[in-house]
Amino acid sequence: MRKTQLLLAATLLASSLQASAITVSTTPFDLNASLFPMTTQGQNGINLQWRAGGTGITDGSATYTDLTRIDDYTWGSPGMPWNLPAIALWQNNAIFAHPTSTRNVGLEADPVIRILLGGSGGNLKITGSTGMSGSQDYDYYIYKGANGFASPLWSGGADSSFDLTFAFSDGDELFLATNARSGDTDDWATWLNVKLTGVSLNNNGGGTTVPEPGSLALLGGALALLAGMRRRSS
Repeated sequence: MRKTQLLLAATLLASSLQASAITVSTTPFDLNASLFPMTTQGQNGINLQWRAGGTGITDGSATYTDLTRIDDYTWGSPGMPWNLPAIALWQNNAIFAHPTSTRNVGLEADPVIRILLGGSGGNLKITGSTGMSGSQDYDYYIYKGANGFASPLWSGGADSSFDLTFAFSDGDELFLATNARSGDTDDWATWLNVKLTGVSLNNNGGGTTVPEPGSLALLGGALALLAGMRRRSS
């Protein structure tokens, strides 16, 4: 009986600590209208970060740093000039992503929307467009995998559209990033109407799900159960 309880507690603990993910399905996910994190990193399978070095790094390594919540739906870099780099959901569900360069902010940094994909695997279709806000002196790129920035699935400038389909497996990560060109003044790049849709999916099964608040209580219960088992066995 004790062994069964310990196994159950361990299973509950592992499930509670499981990384959140978007479970890809044939029903489109709307990044702008429903998925963008309001208060918490990892909410809806998404982390908002910045990547050091711009697109010029080709050594196969990448350094990512979490942005800090400044307000609901607003994420930036406190202590840096103008809190940049930053990502925010603003009016009309536009996602603004401001990159930086060494010219003004003093740091080459690309703001990144990092999406953890879950599900049975297959193909994922991503569609949307880019805006023309501010200086328009910036580029957009979409890539898969933390080190995939040197060979993106798609790249383009302001006022562009994208419609691409690529293979994915459970646990893959998709990145949407912006990069400053010659300067970083008023570089408010915008992602518009971004939708993720599964196509030609494999058999149902696998994948992780976005944890709900109840999973925190589950975690607490699992820890308490483990502690109780430990006391009784000592």
